[in-house]
Amino acid sequence: MAKKKKHKPQPPTEYVEVEVNHGMFEDYLQYGPQYDTVNECPIFEGETEFVARQSFKKQPKDVKELLKDIMVNFVTDYWQTCRQIPVDGDLKQLRKNALDALLHDLRIYLKDDKEVTQFLNGCVATTINRLLKAEKASNNV
Repeated sequence: MAKKKKHKPQPPTEYVEVEVNHGMFEDYLQYGPQYDTVNECPIFEGETEFVARQSFKKQPKDVKELLKDIMVNFVTDYWQTCRQIPVDGDLKQLRKNALDALLHDLRIYLKDDKEVTQFLNGCVATTINRLLKAEKASNNV
């Protein structure tokens, strides 16, 4: 008889609680509770929802490109203000800001794990090299 296969237990899904983005109705909350006619539900100030954590590997290419673009923007801003390569705490803060932007824009919760860290850290060097080449080209002209 064949042995039964042992299935690995699935880890419980992690959730994060984020504030609900009400879009254009956000401006009207100062006048009291409003009603979202698109989703047919009342809007409450400070309302939250739970977003499940998703694996970085399972994200589509578009989401990965968007995350890379967000990180490039943060690195460019950091470079223009500090004129330094972000390391340690600053780099971690930039990664956190990029992941928070993705969470608030697309409701995709990615934890800052090894894969995401390597992906976002790879953007830093190429972005700064691109900025330096652009500066060098503009100085030579």
